[in-house]
Amino acid sequence: MQPLGGIRRWRKGGLTPVRMGSFSFIRMDIGHHECSSTYEQESAFDLYLQLEPERFRLKCGCEHVDRIFHQGIIQGEITELVGSTAVGKSQMCFSLTASVLLAKNRRSSHVVYIDTNGSFRSTRLLQILVDRGQSKEIAMELLSRVLVKRVYDEDDLRRALIALQKFDKSIDLIVIDSIGFALAQTALTYFEGGKEMQEQIIVRLHRLSRQLGCAIVTTNHLIYRNNYPFPSLGYKWKDTVHSRFVMLDGDRAYYQISDSGIVSLCDDEITEQTQKTQKIINENWDTIMCSLSQIDEANEEL
Repeated sequence: MQPLGGIRRWRKGGLTPVRMGSFSFIRMDIGHHECSSTYEQESAFDLYLQLEPERFRLKCGCEHVDRIFHQGIIQGEITELVGSTAVGKSQMCFSLTASVLLAKNRRSSHVVYIDTNGSFRSTRLLQILVDRGQSKEIAMELLSRVLVKRVYDEDDLRRALIALQKFDKSIDLIVIDSIGFALAQTALTYFEGGKEMQEQIIVRLHRLSRQLGCAIVTTNHLIYRNNYPFPSLGYKWKDTVHSRFVMLDGDRAYYQISDSGIVSLCDDEITEQTQKTQKIINENWDTIMCSLSQIDEANEEL
């Protein structure tokens, strides 16, 4: 048996890990996206997305990452970035925000950044815009299109989402960093009102994404059940989003975090990273296969 280069699909879990950047990206397939013979209704907006896909996809500016995002985050849908602390989730949100502000066909659009954990830094976003070729004056003007709201719990978040329904300007992107922090109490009190609050938030998020035609990007953290990665907040939240990408520390890098946000590495650096990773895989192949077998067994028990 030959090494698979670190790429493997979990049969039961629907996880396809793809080594990316300083981290691994894992596309967590959502059940209702799987093929079936059941007829699904299609709205005019769904059809429009198919006819003009590029217009409704938000890019982060890094070719390799945008490829994993299927050429961009889709407007009208909820996308989640999930991973442990300090893997770059907020930096990815900053890069997406900067790309929206700089897009020529989005000059009248706004970005709403809901900060639940104090991670938003206007100075960092300014740095990205300046490093992407904007003067400080123009960058400051672009920042005026970013609306920041600090929230502390699920009640704050619910009120913020209600207020957004009355917003009379164009919004292309809503970032919630982090949804896991804002709704943490709902997970702890799930059977004492937490479930109902989650349902209210979920309904409002889906309504906003369709009503405003905007992309909603949430960040979340991972928990592990039987050594299996799982987004926090429970099963109801797990099935809420349309796409979920897991960011994990990895040995192979296709991108890096720079002054201009998320950027691709040059070909020589990618080749060097790949060779090092392949060497490690070859030297530890038996151990890797043993670990993957244990994961498969755990998945079959779920």
